[in-house]
Amino acid sequence: MPLKKPILIVLLISIAGFTWLLLTARLPWLTATCIFLVSVAALLWLNRDMRLLEKAKKQLQESEQKYLQLIQNAHVLLYITNRGGYFTFVSKHAAALTGYTDEELLGQHYSMHIDPDMYQELMPYYLQQAREKIPVTHREFQIITKHGERKWVEQEVVVLYNKDGEMKGYQCWIKDITERIQYEQELIHARKAAEDARRQQEMFLANMSHEIRTPMNGIIGMTNLLLNTPLTTEQKEYIQATQQSANNLLAIINEILDFSKIRSGKMALEQIPFQLRELMNKTLLPLQLQAQQKGLQYSLEIADAVPDHLLGDPVRFTQVLVNLVENAIKFTPAGSIGIRCRVLTAQNTQVRVGFEVSDTGIGIPADKQNMIFESFTQSNTENTRRYGGTGLGLAISRELVALQGGALSVKSREGAGTTFYCELPFNKNLFLPETHSNGAVAAVPPRPALQGKTLLVAEDNIINQRVAFSTLSKAGATVDIAANGKEVIAMVQHKQYDCIIMDIQMPEMDGYTTTIQLREAGILTPVIAMTAAAIKGEREKCLQSGMNDYISKPFVPEELYMKIANNTPPGVVDFEHLRNILYNDTAYIKEMLQEFLVAMPKNVKEIQEAAAQHDWKKVAFLAHRLKSSLGIVPILNAMETTRELEKEAEQSGSIPALQEKVQQLTAIMDAACQEVTREMERM
Repeated sequence: MPLKKPILIVLLISIAGFTWLLLTARLPWLTATCIFLVSVAALLWLNRDMRLLEKAKKQLQESEQKYLQLIQNAHVLLYITNRGGYFTFVSKHAAALTGYTDEELLGQHYSMHIDPDMYQELMPYYLQQAREKIPVTHREFQIITKHGERKWVEQEVVVLYNKDGEMKGYQCWIKDITERIQYEQELIHARKAAEDARRQQEMFLANMSHEIRTPMNGIIGMTNLLLNTPLTTEQKEYIQATQQSANNLLAIINEILDFSKIRSGKMALEQIPFQLRELMNKTLLPLQLQAQQKGLQYSLEIADAVPDHLLGDPVRFTQVLVNLVENAIKFTPAGSIGIRCRVLTAQNTQVRVGFEVSDTGIGIPADKQNMIFESFTQSNTENTRRYGGTGLGLAISRELVALQGGALSVKSREGAGTTFYCELPFNKNLFLPETHSNGAVAAVPPRPALQGKTLLVAEDNIINQRVAFSTLSKAGATVDIAANGKEVIAMVQHKQYDCIIMDIQMPEMDGYTTTIQLREAGILTPVIAMTAAAIKGEREKCLQSGMNDYISKPFVPEELYMKIANNTPPGVVDFEHLRNILYNDTAYIKEMLQEFLVAMPKNVKEIQEAAAQHDWKKVAFLAHRLKSSLGIVPILNAMETTRELEKEAEQSGSIPALQEKVQQLTAIMDAACQEVTREMERM
């Protein structure tokens, strides 16, 4: 036990003192005894405190020892500097990282192992940390070792403060990350090398394909000329065989060229109008004859619900379709080929069409069905030798379908045939007369694509202004032109537009800035970007700036109409119905619309006044009278709302519900009056 000897000495002194108090000082026995006991108690208390202090000191020493041991054994360098940047403590790992021992570093400035340029960069950074009292900072940089070697390190710095809150130095941890940086750089170089190799491969394929096409065109052309000359039966057979081989080789070359375009991101898709039934019938007719010559049964079924007039890329669509049908014919020795087309989903102006190509051919083993969509792959090598081909067709088809936003899948059983399922999205071309399944054209001509729309076109090029104005005006829209973004900002303050067609590159204020300012001002008019920069990422950039859609130049009119229709709410007034019942008599139509503008606000106001007085019988009478006017100028949802108002008013229903119906009818009629006013201005 500690302090035993001092206690014994003090105890002897206390006993001697106690004896002296009794004998010499002659204190009473009781008093001397009390003094003695208090002395002993104080001594015991002091001994306890001293033991606790000794224990705390020992624990502190052990903790310090463990902490120092941990620091010295860690694979990081820890150092502490004073506020001037001179080392006051350096861990043992210094030699392994810097080449300097801790003794060599103590008292030296921390800049001794940092490149001078890097030091000039780091110095303001750490001064800012101390000034703004940033707790911890991290930096990555290079240090120079004692032997001149450069190493990448990651440094974490903490500012140290004294008890008065004054900065007294830095505490830093440094970790060697040279291997990690080297690995990252190797990965970057490897990826760059792979990308370069891929580009070179694609360039080689594209160049070779183009180079081979030139003599191939000559071969095919000369065989065509030869077939038109007098030939013996044997010669004709040889020439036809040569021609067939040349055509097959050209098809392979075209596949390689398409494959290289897709992989290099240079495959551009179109959005142009086409007629689905006519396109499929004409495209598949040669394949139908080929199947019949092979003794196969052939069928093509297109459901009546499939719209005929669509917007899309007919070339790429038929390329996929032909590839699937050719495969079906190639791998079907006997039996039948069936093509079916139906609507999967339809929403507003978009439709998703499903195509099935089925055969009763050799089928595909279950474990090979995913493989057939890979490049240069067929289900087995025997098929390659027996049926030929590059194995690129299905890979290209899946890529083309994916580019169009669709999906391509397969179901098959070995020896029992195969069915390919293809889904493709298209836009309906609503601006052309629709044909029926028997081929007849609908009797009623279509209404202009943008009838009743008020549009603002922002375009600085005069020729492009004329093109946009003419295209949109012929589609029935009222069109204003702004030469730059500043004019757009000014014009929307004084007039309401259904949509803004915004050029991206304009003087004074570009399309991005203009759209951002419109949104910041709370103007939510739909904006469709129109730009010649049809590059990857441009659409995303437009949407991020607040635009609603994107179309590239030169634009296809039907695609622009479709985008405007998709981004603007439908009109509430059916002017087409009015034109039909009035035999398209412009003067009579204007007269009826003028009467509508005079009578309708008056009728709505009478209903509002009667509702305010809770005169529900009068509200029912006025609503019934209003229905006759709606039979001449049909308004979306107005007839239904008016009937409901009349019925509830007759029954004196819930007052809040009746008031809500009056408000709904008022909003519908206000919108209708605005549309009628714009239509009369257009007329």
